[in-house]
Amino acid sequence: MGAPDQSPEQETQRREVSAGVVALVALVLGIVLLAGLGAEDPLGSITGAVAAIASSGVFAALYVLGAWGLGGLARFGFAGSREASAIQLGVGLALMLTLSYGLGALGLLNPLTAIATVGLGLVLGAVQVVRTQVWRRVGTLAWAPMCWLGGIALLAVASASPAGWLWGSEFGGYDALSYHLQLPQEWIAAGRIEPVTHNVYSYLPSYVESAFVHLGHMTFAPREIVAGDVHMGLLAGSGWRALMPQYLHAALVVASAWLVRRMTIALLIDRCSTEEDRQRLDVIGWLAGALVVSTPWVIVVGSLAYNEVAVVALGAAAMITAVGDGMRPAMRGALVGLLVGVACGAKPTALFLVGGPVGVVLVGSWVLGRGSGVWGLGSGAGGRGRGWVGALGVVVGVGCVVGVAALAPWLVRNAVHGGNPVFPQLTGVFGSAHWSAEQVAKYAAAHRFDGSVGERLALAVLPDEGEYRGMSHPQWMAFWLAVVAGMIASIARRETRRAGVIVGVGLGVGLVSWLGLTHIQSRFLLPMVPTGMLAMALGAWSLSRDRRVGARALAVVVAIQALASAGIFLSQRDGAPNLLTGVGPAYFSGEHARRLLGDVSERGVADRLRGLEQLGQVPATAMMNLALESGEAVLMIGDATAFYVRPPVRYHTTWDRSPLREMMLASPGEPGAWTRGLRAMGVRYVDISFGELARLGAEGWYDDAVTAQRVGLWSATLGEPVLGWPEIGRVVFDLERADTP
Repeated sequence: MGAPDQSPEQETQRREVSAGVVALVALVLGIVLLAGLGAEDPLGSITGAVAAIASSGVFAALYVLGAWGLGGLARFGFAGSREASAIQLGVGLALMLTLSYGLGALGLLNPLTAIATVGLGLVLGAVQVVRTQVWRRVGTLAWAPMCWLGGIALLAVASASPAGWLWGSEFGGYDALSYHLQLPQEWIAAGRIEPVTHNVYSYLPSYVESAFVHLGHMTFAPREIVAGDVHMGLLAGSGWRALMPQYLHAALVVASAWLVRRMTIALLIDRCSTEEDRQRLDVIGWLAGALVVSTPWVIVVGSLAYNEVAVVALGAAAMITAVGDGMRPAMRGALVGLLVGVACGAKPTALFLVGGPVGVVLVGSWVLGRGSGVWGLGSGAGGRGRGWVGALGVVVGVGCVVGVAALAPWLVRNAVHGGNPVFPQLTGVFGSAHWSAEQVAKYAAAHRFDGSVGERLALAVLPDEGEYRGMSHPQWMAFWLAVVAGMIASIARRETRRAGVIVGVGLGVGLVSWLGLTHIQSRFLLPMVPTGMLAMALGAWSLSRDRRVGARALAVVVAIQALASAGIFLSQRDGAPNLLTGVGPAYFSGEHARRLLGDVSERGVADRLRGLEQLGQVPATAMMNLALESGEAVLMIGDATAFYVRPPVRYHTTWDRSPLREMMLASPGEPGAWTRGLRAMGVRYVDISFGELARLGAEGWYDDAVTAQRVGLWSATLGEPVLGWPEIGRVVFDLERADTP
């Protein structure tokens, strides 16, 4: 007998389940394929990637899901919006990041509070899902959402490589090793998120880095080295926790893609007059999200322990809130202010790269719409009748107040610690905290571009000494070309012209800010991704009214971006991007070498480690962690990537003062006095990176008292190095062996 006929609803559910199974299988196969490429041990690499996803990735996902649930506490203010779930995610991320930072700054972030905050969000989210039965509103999965799978698989695999290995454009994640990850290590050990005078970046808002600390406490990361271990904090044991920040950033990429999809739909849904229009828009929305998760720069940054993607997610949520329906003016202003304010807490440049475009779109849509709305949202975009001017004033006023309040924890903390609430900025107004005028000048010079307007504009599209610093960087690939094409298409069509002009002005504000207020680096354009995607979506919609030209063009751009991302990934490390996927952070911390050696407490361990080093199995940090006497302090000179060096380690960024400075100035020409001074401070070992010292000194960025020449003369009095890597100009001395007359 044949199977009974199925109802249309049952047939739809069957297709959804089938498509979901196909998507899951495709994702798993993509992860397996990518993880096995370029690895000496493909099976070990695949196993390592899967283990990283199942451990570090799961905790990162729980943080984001908990944030969504926590956002439900504010749902009363936007429950009437068609995009309530998207706004809830943005608001939830803002609340969770603020909680992580606030609890940490008060010294109240610990395993109990870390688990409680995420747990509360998960419970609230689960209750909401069960109560609303959101699964009944899931649409049929077709080819468009499948376009996300390649980017997600690549993110999952790239995030499994330890920081310091991938991405040549980021010098192996130098910024992550010197502060994005290093500061959370220090804050976990200290039990508080607070500024430190040896790392100026600790004075930045650090809301995302606070989330890294949150994840550490959530997984009971030890605050000090325990017996039988090599490291502490995120690097304890095999170091699997050190991958959680990377997976959190990757999870925020997926969240950003979903928010961009919903932003596209929210801004264009009321232009749909037929079911065919709605289906066309649904496809454009999926493709807009796919473009986010496939763009090379997003993959590169999203798989590192950075903070930019949090700005992208919060910016997209702010854009939805700015023009969405179903909110009163005061609530709209409060939510936009919260989202932009916390985006600034993630990265201060969000003030003009997110706040500027969002403000333009918000004000422009209200002014040009005057109650009807240029987005087709009726009274949702603007006010009603003649009251739109007053309503706009309420939105802007409340938004500014709430935005400042969202940054208040950081402003108060900095004011207490250094007297300047925004240090290291506005030092001429609020003071320079512990810095000298010379340090202020060096930092300011290195974080701005002094070229002419013409030179600035040229850098937006042309290379600088062979290096692309703007929109033409290979890791943007076709993104900005598609943005320009979308702008032209949207302005050319009468139906979308006013909206296109507003978005164009928003893009212009962001670009001018990037050119005038930053030192013009390509990845600093990432916060403008939501505004750029808005331009592309408008263009695709304008080209799809009669035929599916726009959607097809967007699909081509997605394919180009995905192929470029895969190509860039596979070219890393001379075609071996997954070489350390099976080993993980244990390679750099020394835990991997310790396993290979067995008992490392016996004499001659340094010689045994050198044998492994010759096989490429022991990097410099692992050698130091295992060969140097445990519990003895190491001072790093030149290099500031202290993340993998076991505590107690002392270092300083290139902008901060070296402990050697005062000694060298007080006793010039007496290197023995410098050695005695360091020993009195408890320092036994000095790790000198002559290459970095020379490079930074030539740039005029390093402490001018600690020159390569002075350090070279001093090193001649320190005896034979206990460890050395001549090919990179790095040596380690034991001060107990020094000649100190």
